Amino acid sequence: MNGAGKIVLSSVCLGFFLVLYVHGQISILQVSYDVNQYSRTLAKKTEEYRRLRYQVDQLKAPRLLETRMRTLDLNLQLPHEVRVMKVSRTAIPPVPSPIDITSPSVTQKLTGFIGRWVGVAQAKIANEHHDGV
Repeated sequence: MNGAGKIVLSSVCLGFFLVLYVHGQISILQVSYDVNQYSRTLAKKTEEYRRLRYQVDQLKAPRLLETRMRTLDLNLQLPHEVRVMKVSRTAIPPVPSPIDITSPSVTQKLTGFIGRWVGVAQAKIANEHHDGV
């Protein structure tokens, strides 16, 4: 009975691993199908984006805008000299900046902190290496 028990146990283990293998293969096939489906969807959306972007660029074209303005007949014209108001640049007082330019920015503070941290780490490594020699 001892030999028959080993055969049954090995058959059960083999069956379990076979079921596990088949499950893994099915999962791989399912993920591959999903990736393929998402890839096709991405390709369609990318092509639609390019087409719509082209249409927007065509609508922004100066020649098309000019023909539209003519069809709308807005009667636009350049202003006459009487309607032009010339303002000298010195008449406008400079607006003070609310940001203090002398204070370091967040990126400068972060870079300085990381630089000090790396310097301390290098100093510790150098001291440990020097003390060990």
